[in-house]
Amino acid sequence: MALNIEMPKDIRIRIASKAKARRLFLNISQKELADRSGVSLGSIKRFESNGQISLSSLLELAFTSYGQ
Repeated sequence: MALNIEMPKDIRIRIASKAKARRLFLNISQKELADRSGVSLGSIKRFESNGQISLSSLLELAFTSYGQ
């Protein structure tokens, strides 16, 4: 039985990729997401490029209403 073990960096990149895809699907700019969520634009750019983000900022993004 083979185990599929992902490294933390791979998981971060996958989460960031899905978040970016959702933002783009909804046609929301990074700046608009920053304004809506209270997360800095720099943090959003860093998250989408390499998956690095603080837990606090990740939670702010997760609870931001993308659709409103």
